[in-house]
Amino acid sequence: MFIKTIYTTQPPFPSSISVFILFALLSTLMFSGCGVPNWAYVSGKVLIDGQPAPEGLVVQFQPLDKNGSPSSSFIDKNGNYEL
Repeated sequence: MFIKTIYTTQPPFPSSISVFILFALLSTLMFSGCGVPNWAYVSGKVLIDGQPAPEGLVVQFQPLDKNGSPSSSFIDKNGNYEL
């Protein structure tokens, strides 16, 4: 007598409904209770005695508001930085 066994397994990837539900939950968590960040683009040139600052130095801005976060950038070979 020959008995055939059939195994059923989950597919190796989640169904599209599961992916949609996961995306909806993560989106809700990311955007709930958080305001839109108040970001600004900042760029400039650092000069020392009229010459561009050395490449690799770091410019860092510290917010006065305790809820803000600092931002920093490396200076390029021409003394420029962008945040």
